[in-house]
Amino acid sequence: MAEVPVSRGEKPLPSPKERERGGRLLKPRTGFMRHLVNEWIPSRSERTKEWFSRKLLTLPDGKELEVVDTADESLVVPVTNDGQVLLVQRKSKALGTDIITSLTAANPESSDSGQIAQKALGKLDFSRDITVSLASTGELNPWKYLTSTTACFRADVDKDAAELAEHISITDPQTRDYLLLSENDFLKKVDTGEISDLRTIVGVQFALAAWKERSGASSSRTEFTVDKGIKALVEQPLEVRGSRIIDTPLDGEDFFSRGQVEGETVLQNRDHQAQVIPVVYDAGGNPESVILFVEPFFAQGKHSLSLPSGSIKDGDERKTVYEEAAEEMGYELDANKIRSVAGSRYPFPLYSPVASSVYEAPVIGKIDETTEKVRAVALRRDESKAERGHPVIVGVNDIGEYIRNGYITDASVLAGLLDWGRTNGIKIF
Repeated sequence: MAEVPVSRGEKPLPSPKERERGGRLLKPRTGFMRHLVNEWIPSRSERTKEWFSRKLLTLPDGKELEVVDTADESLVVPVTNDGQVLLVQRKSKALGTDIITSLTAANPESSDSGQIAQKALGKLDFSRDITVSLASTGELNPWKYLTSTTACFRADVDKDAAELAEHISITDPQTRDYLLLSENDFLKKVDTGEISDLRTIVGVQFALAAWKERSGASSSRTEFTVDKGIKALVEQPLEVRGSRIIDTPLDGEDFFSRGQVEGETVLQNRDHQAQVIPVVYDAGGNPESVILFVEPFFAQGKHSLSLPSGSIKDGDERKTVYEEAAEEMGYELDANKIRSVAGSRYPFPLYSPVASSVYEAPVIGKIDETTEKVRAVALRRDESKAERGHPVIVGVNDIGEYIRNGYITDASVLAGLLDWGRTNGIKIF
């Protein structure tokens, strides 16, 4: 994992025009984050305007797709010498409740994820006798319809968890508290739903996997070669015929409606999506492989390995995932053995109430394209030709390597696969 140096340089102060637009200077800090003196923070109205613009994409087949243009962010998970992770408690104005989440920050004016990670760390103040070093652990995308990418970082803290309380304080007014969790305690809170921020669920597991490799606590990895067919499908260029910022919703249907909550702009769409992990079992009844599909993620301008998913139909999540597997991949699942992996969780909970749940189900087989069943499924398809994916088979022991190599980046897909592997005794990382 690449180490990210902590810059001690200062950004230039804002110009008179920037001052007229509003904003503030961070107050000088002591300790580890003292290099952030004079960092310019754009005003709230300036930030939210740029983070939540409506963007209209014209796809290769002529269909228009509305997405939300947002700033990239960095997510930081501090890890102590004894392997505990530091998370924070903030109020989610989109959900109307406090949530456990990670240190995150965004800056529409910067593409330097390392500098943005330093800004996220600046929400806490570490005393001078603590050394904190940042290391990149991977990337994820919170939601299919957001343009943003979240760069994930681990922050190694040279103290044990028991010592850290004496050397840390909260400087961010929106951060209410912090907590230190062992890996087991973290996973328990994930399983009970106390931690439901998908970015945090994934970011912490990225950080712990990298920390174990660095400390020698995990076993060595075997050599891995990406399947040539999957590589070609994921790396193929994703064509978009045009894009523009729009002021009004596409076709009058406001899928990405906005509202003000306590002075913050939030997305109000309460869509709940369900997705399914199609599993192929060997003769002994053990999971042998999963069927993923290479899907175009137009908001992020790339292809990625994904899972069949869709908005819940008629309030029936199992029916939804059964039909989505048939519609999107052409595979039939065993409808009697569809099992929940994880309940409702949130890809972007500070600013959106959109939720996602995950199921698993055995694969019966590929649907014969000559049957009436597949013709009926094709008629129900709500995606255009340009939006359709390509199914691929991935061995269960290879899932982790596809994640490490950046072939799977959607937060709900990542969290679902990590949870599924853990509950089935399959080591993903």
